[in-house]
Amino acid sequence: MTFTSNAANEVMKPSAAASTSAVGVSNLCSLLAIADDEISNVLLGPADLRWLYHPYNGGADVILPTRAERDALKDRHPTWLSTHPSGL
Repeated sequence: MTFTSNAANEVMKPSAAASTSAVGVSNLCSLLAIADDEISNVLLGPADLRWLYHPYNGGADVILPTRAERDALKDRHPTWLSTHPSGL
């Protein structure tokens, strides 16, 4: 399933290429289903795929294009980081 957005602050919507039976993430219930691992293997991002957000039960991965952007996000949101000694 592919999700696209025209702006970084828009709620992601399934692209036209997505299956008609696919659940869209344009509503809170779908986002909660992803968080509860009822829907899995979802990547969210803008149309240019400059960044990706991979939510899963227990956390999420944010994939950014540069180390500088990654480090800036890490500095802005230290509570998002895992407390596990390995950092994972």
